[in-house]
Amino acid sequence: MAKKTKIIMVGPFPKNEIYCGVSNGIYLTLKSNIIKEYNIKYIATSYQGIKLRKIAAMALGLCKFFAYIVFTDIKLVHIVTASWLSFYRKAVFIFIGKVFRKKLVLEIQSGDFYLFYAWGPKFNRWIITKILDRVDTIIALSERLAIGMKKKTTNNNIKIRFNSVDTSIFSSQIYKSKKSVESNNVIFIGRLSKKKGIYDLLEAIPLVIKRKPSTMFILCGKGDIEDCKKICKEKGINDHVEFLGWIDGQNKIDVICSADVFVLPSYFEALPNAIIEAMAAGLPIISTNVGGIPDIIQDGVNGFLVQPGDIQAIADRILKLLADKALREKIGERNSMKAKSTFDVNVVIEQLCQIYHELLEDELRPRPQYMSL
Repeated sequence: MAKKTKIIMVGPFPKNEIYCGVSNGIYLTLKSNIIKEYNIKYIATSYQGIKLRKIAAMALGLCKFFAYIVFTDIKLVHIVTASWLSFYRKAVFIFIGKVFRKKLVLEIQSGDFYLFYAWGPKFNRWIITKILDRVDTIIALSERLAIGMKKKTTNNNIKIRFNSVDTSIFSSQIYKSKKSVESNNVIFIGRLSKKKGIYDLLEAIPLVIKRKPSTMFILCGKGDIEDCKKICKEKGINDHVEFLGWIDGQNKIDVICSADVFVLPSYFEALPNAIIEAMAAGLPIISTNVGGIPDIIQDGVNGFLVQPGDIQAIADRILKLLADKALREKIGERNSMKAKSTFDVNVVIEQLCQIYHELLEDELRPRPQYMSL
């Protein structure tokens, strides 16, 4: 039996703990068939909780990383990063990997990376560019994000790999979960924050229920929950809004599959896992034309795109979908098919294996054998 190639993956949070879209993607990767071909050691660089715990996680992660690099036959390092402090923390691992001449893959999972790049003095941009230049491969989550990345580095080896979803857990639920009576459930999944557009959605809700009083808005995620509840009370929409907090596992599947419309009016995004999961469940999508979203949602075809902050447009699109069941089902079917063909974990993992293979090909290719004279 051939020995598996050893790879280190560096990212946030322990591999079996899901706190966000990034950690969910890592979890799916490490549970996939990729482990049949590669021996992947995962190193977490942060934990949920107090600052001291986060510092301890970083220190422990560095120690583990250095030990693996020095004492084991690691061929490649795959680093998953966001922006801001996350990027600079990961830069330490990139530097160590470079010193020991390991192949380096940098996967950028951040919707506000370009805001981060533009922030601060020129020195900040110089540092970011130097780091991007030094890795062997950059992974972007969509074509638009890859194009933007090319303007910030001389590194031409930029690959596209979408976020993934286990479509099988949604496909079996799609029609089973549909109620015998008509429902008008609109779901939001994401951090309840200005960045995710939650306050715009709260402004749009009165416009919707004025014309469709039976509509329920189901808001899922951590964040500014108390502030949002206060706004709902002030606007008199409490009876139309349900706050579920963070959801995962079967509960998340049930909630998504019981919805009729998914909405995420973000200001910054890379490629939201929540949208991909909603597509897998056969839901029509309402979102904004930011980040990689326009690469997967075509306005009027498999959802609707609006400008960030356009509250009237958000309300109008919600009402349009709620008023037309046939349109919802047509769009939902397109999304379900697209999720299976493009975002299913098996499809996306095959892309990642190909990226690894291309980087390791020269190093792992058998050397020619010469007969001694």
